[in-house]
Amino acid sequence: ESFMMKRAFKGCAIISGLIERRFPGEQQKSGRQVTFSTDLIYDVLRRHQPDHLLLRCAREDAATGLVDVARLGQLLARIKGKIRHVALDHLSPFSVPILLEIGKERTPGAAGEMILAEAESDLIAEAIA
Repeated sequence: ESFMMKRAFKGCAIISGLIERRFPGEQQKSGRQVTFSTDLIYDVLRRHQPDHLLLRCAREDAATGLVDVARLGQLLARIKGKIRHVALDHLSPFSVPILLEIGKERTPGAAGEMILAEAESDLIAEAIA
């Protein structure tokens, strides 16, 4: 599933009270208090209860939140047959944000952060070149 769907689901989960929003400087929870990963909840609901209310709300939010899908459909219908696809020899700078989101996984520790930062730098350098 897309990053937009998971992001919309997280927003719906916070609004519904399923998870708590954490703020910088806020006191950490004790060991007995469980924090849930919205990605995990999303994956479980999608697999076992695809018609769940939170998933339906997330789909609606994702469809109308960042992109108005109806207007996008109208645009595509108007320009049908007029789109020109050009295969590039290198990455387009516009592709960098999308490519950085694909397969994004959390890695514990500073070494993981350094590896991700280095990969990000390489990707940006390739797009600019």
